[in-house]
Amino acid sequence: MGSDERQWRKRATGLTQHLVFRIEKARNELVFGGSNDNPIERPKEGCLKINCDAKDNPIAGIAMACRDSNGQIINGSNRQLCVGPIEVAEAMAFKDTCSIISHKNWPQVFIESDCKVVVDQIFASSEGISWILSAIYY
Repeated sequence: MGSDERQWRKRATGLTQHLVFRIEKARNELVFGGSNDNPIERPKEGCLKINCDAKDNPIAGIAMACRDSNGQIINGSNRQLCVGPIEVAEAMAFKDTCSIISHKNWPQVFIESDCKVVVDQIFASSEGISWILSAIYY
C-alpha cells in the first residue's frame, strides 16, 4: 500500500468517525419534537441499526454506520459529493444506506437520521415529495 493510499484511508476513516460523532450528537438534540432518544442504544437481538448523516462544510460528505445488537459497528461507509442543499446530501445518505441494506440482504434494519425534512419526505405521499428529493428517489 502506497503512501497516498494510506493517507487517503486515514482521511476517510477520520471523516467516518467525525460523521458518526455528528450523528450521535445531533440525534440527541431536539430534532423530532423534543426526543431524547439515545442513538447508541442497541437494536433488539437479531436486528441491525444504521445511523446515516451528511455534512456540508465546505464539501458535502455522507456516511453511515451499522451496529448489531451488541452495539458493535459491523459496517460503514462514507463519500464526498458535490450537491446543492444539505437536504440533498442527507437524502443521498439515506439512499446509499438503503442500497447497502439491499445489497447485503439484511433482514431487519432500523435506520436513523437527524434530518427531519428528509424523514418527513420519506413518509409523505408521492404528491408531497419535493422536486429536489424526488429526483434522488425516483
